[in-house]
Amino acid sequence: MLKDELKEIDYIGLTLDFWSSRTTISFLCITGHWFNTKREYFSKVLHFSSFNERHTSFNISCAIKESLQHLGISSKIVAITCDGGENLVAACYQLDSSIKRIWCCTHRLHLVVINGLGIWNKEKPKNHNQTTTAPMLNDSASNNHE
Repeated sequence: MLKDELKEIDYIGLTLDFWSSRTTISFLCITGHWFNTKREYFSKVLHFSSFNERHTSFNISCAIKESLQHLGISSKIVAITCDGGENLVAACYQLDSSIKRIWCCTHRLHLVVINGLGIWNKEKPKNHNQTTTAPMLNDSASNNHE
């Protein structure tokens, strides 16, 4: 039914999310966003699976391509929203360099909050001769904690 529904649309935007659980099981989720001919908005999960390969941009882009080809929407993608993890950003560009990649502002806000509160920061052992600071998380380091 989803494939039939997607045949009727001309353009679709995607949101990609890639993360690892605390038990180190990795997941890939692809959500599609589009309007139908009546200008009604739809947002649906198009693909959700565990990801057992190395988290390289090539492996991620292959998994995404396979899913998009299976759904028949590879040529309909106009934009992809994702976090700033280097592997996911590179995977997006490997799909098609003409697809607009949008930086996920919600993910950035999440990083600001956890860094501001020091939620996942690990302090180094204190040396009485030095002051220590907790390292700040960046996009690629935070993918395992979402």
